Amino acid sequence: MAKQPIQTLKSLKSEVSSATSAWKAQVAELKSAGDQLGAAKAKYEGLGDTLKKQQSLLERNKSELNSLKEAQAKVDTTTEKGRNEYERYSKEIATAERNVANATTKIAN
Repeated sequence: MAKQPIQTLKSLKSEVSSATSAWKAQVAELKSAGDQLGAAKAKYEGLGDTLKKQQSLLERNKSELNSLKEAQAKVDTTTEKGRNEYERYSKEIATAERNVANATTKIAN
């Protein structure tokens, strides 16, 4: 797998985490100041931003999964090298499928 897609996934995950932390901190600050309406608004907007970032992460995971499946389909499994490469793709596909499932679960919750 190329380093650029991995870095992109890491940065998307980081963005989701940062967005979540930011809105939670803002909500806590507004609640402690007695601004319940402002806290509710901050939470609503923060959740929306986090959801958008999670959807981007999900789309990126799905794209990676499709690319892996396409690459695996092109492997010549009549050779030992091809069978090893096919197995490597199988493991990467399983990981990508878990990532898609995790991202989908986070969006649903």
